[in-house]
Amino acid sequence: MAQDQLYNLNFCTTKAGLGAGTTSTLSTANASLFSIGGRAYSKAATADMATPTVDEETGVAFPAIQPGFAAAIVVGFDNTGALQAVQGPPVALSSGGAIVSPPAFPQVPDKMAAVGYVIVAVTAAGAAWTMGVSNFAGPPADTTFTFDDVMVLPSRPQLS
Repeated sequence: MAQDQLYNLNFCTTKAGLGAGTTSTLSTANASLFSIGGRAYSKAATADMATPTVDEETGVAFPAIQPGFAAAIVVGFDNTGALQAVQGPPVALSSGGAIVSPPAFPQVPDKMAAVGYVIVAVTAAGAAWTMGVSNFAGPPADTTFTFDDVMVLPSRPQLS
């Protein structure tokens, strides 16, 4: 691979161990070594990080994921180690509450290095769920969370 192909990249080189904290928080089980624009940063393993209430890309509050839908939320850090998140568009679930096609990833801003993502699926019997407001802990009835750690985002969320 040529040197210029590795220029100015955002990525994570360690498995963060992203998972639910208590209430609406997130935790990482491992220290994260990541790059933003090619510069190295690190973040210690952290329990119960407050989740943002504003989408880092759009600058507005996260929209609720309505019953019968799923969405991908990409989670990462900025150069200060602050937790950042961006949410993709919702996709409808099957009548049985299954994800038929993977939800699309959102645009990730240049000032954020993704360390993982979570697929949030709310069945028709569930209540609307909002990043930064609703609980991960529990989990809430009829809501599932599927976490995945990444070095870079895959072409689409992995469902299994």
